Amino acid sequence: MKRCSRNCRVAWVSSFGHLIKHSLPIIRMAFLKQLRGGVAGTVKLNNLQDLHFYQMTLKHELLQTAATLSLSSTNFRAVGITEWEPIMKRVEDKFVSARYDKVLWWWNGYLKGPVHSVLLPGWPVDSLHKLIPLHEQVWFIAEDDKFWLFEGNIESIQQVLAESHSFEYYLVSKKYEWLLCENHHDVLFGVGEIIIEKLKQVERELSK
Repeated sequence: MKRCSRNCRVAWVSSFGHLIKHSLPIIRMAFLKQLRGGVAGTVKLNNLQDLHFYQMTLKHELLQTAATLSLSSTNFRAVGITEWEPIMKRVEDKFVSARYDKVLWWWNGYLKGPVHSVLLPGWPVDSLHKLIPLHEQVWFIAEDDKFWLFEGNIESIQQVLAESHSFEYYLVSKKYEWLLCENHHDVLFGVGEIIIEKLKQVERELSK
């Protein structure tokens, strides 16, 4: 299921639309946990296409979306396994009070330092370029039942998010100066003086 266009996103205002929007990754996560736990005969699939969807990781889904959008690896790429752990450790050391392999939902009480949260009008992804320059390269951490690490510029990340189902994600400065998160309630969380000031600035602009 893809995010709808700007014009049709009004439909998500209804409570039913909001439920469906956020249900897909949860359903897939539960299915994957059943498979990993060896639970047999508890999930029925209609066809091989359904099986392919559930077996596809979020990482592969996002890379497939990037390929469909013809994004180069310079603009959007998955971080390799040899790079992944030291980067995640630096993110964790600077911004998170718990290990990435122990907890999910970092925004839910695990972020270090002053945290500023805001629910902006409209879709948060539409405001990312107001918070971070379009061509700035950042770490992009996508979360479902684990963390998937990518590198890309904001313009490309916005394009990928626009064509993906909803999931929680984190954007992190390559200099580890700030962290920005969107959770499943469409709330943005900022850590670091630079991004907190940008969030407050956008808040003021949109409230006029």
